[in-house]
Amino acid sequence: MFPTFRRSDDVPFPNVWLTFEAPDENGELVKYRIQDLPKSRVNDALEHMLTYFVPDENVCRARNMANDVTALRDLKHIYGEAIRHHKLSLVCFKEGSDEIIALNILFIEERNAEMYWDEYKNEDVKDMDLVAVYVLEQFDVFEHYQVDRYMSAYGLSVLPNYRRRGIGLKMLEARKYLGKACGIKLTSNIFSSAASQKLAEKAGFEKNFGLSFGELAKINPHYAFDIGNDDVMYSIYSMRI
Repeated sequence: MFPTFRRSDDVPFPNVWLTFEAPDENGELVKYRIQDLPKSRVNDALEHMLTYFVPDENVCRARNMANDVTALRDLKHIYGEAIRHHKLSLVCFKEGSDEIIALNILFIEERNAEMYWDEYKNEDVKDMDLVAVYVLEQFDVFEHYQVDRYMSAYGLSVLPNYRRRGIGLKMLEARKYLGKACGIKLTSNIFSSAASQKLAEKAGFEKNFGLSFGELAKINPHYAFDIGNDDVMYSIYSMRI
């Protein structure tokens, strides 16, 4: 069963959830806004993910998905379905510009609902799903937090020239305002790098469970992702909203 969640028409869309100031790529302090991703920018958002997120994210990078046409096609479909079906994805714009500075593809996980990945052709994309499912089976987010649904994510991406400016942290914080408006009490997802895990902790997430990439590779060859450091954790983090 596909998740039944639908964003209420009573929640404005697109809505601005957070504004803040931070340095731009030239070091000047400017204003930013984090808002719902408008329908008119979905294609731009998908291009952003394939251009910036996929080459950098540990699991995708380990299997060289950025240079695999079938992997990119499957990922584009997965990201697009989440954006269009759930209407929860967040985007960051700099004041006076329509350039996508940061993007977080968000969706709802529901108890007893399944996201079917069998239709996808790329074996690396299937393995990415398999390892995520395995780790999530080791820690039941629904039972631990006593919720029937929670907000999850496929990826948080910030333009390279705007990184290390606190924008990723603000993107995580914005989930709280969106979640409250939509009646979602928890946000939880897997973070696959030390940098993103540190950011999650700073935003108020708590670590629930994790295995190192080295440990995962020993459990099942489908879970083997050579990221260059076997000690890096692949971990579930959650935050009450």
